[in-house]
Amino acid sequence: MRQPGVAVLSASYDPGWTATVNGRPQPIRMVAPALVAVDVPAGTDHVVFRYHGYGDYPALLSLSGLTLAMAAVGRPARGTPGAAATPNAPESSWRNRRTLQVGGRETAVLLG
Repeated sequence: MRQPGVAVLSASYDPGWTATVNGRPQPIRMVAPALVAVDVPAGTDHVVFRYHGYGDYPALLSLSGLTLAMAAVGRPARGTPGAAATPNAPESSWRNRRTLQVGGRETAVLLG
């Protein structure tokens, strides 16, 4: 280039973009949401844009799997016989009951 200018790349801006001008790192800037640019001094003959995306996907996937496993282990089993009171039970069996909100429904549970 004979005069200083701007090299523009038509790609969505992301902090993972880097640029070198004649082998030297140069700061990039967002010209528009879908344009990445770097200032180019006079006499430049080589501009390289590189993208280094988010590299921690394996760790993020492992953490998500661990969270789901912990949630599954901590959840009480459904359908356990005798755990919930039935509407036909005698009134005396309802004296030691507690009501809980489970999944948006009120559930009565008999206590010892």
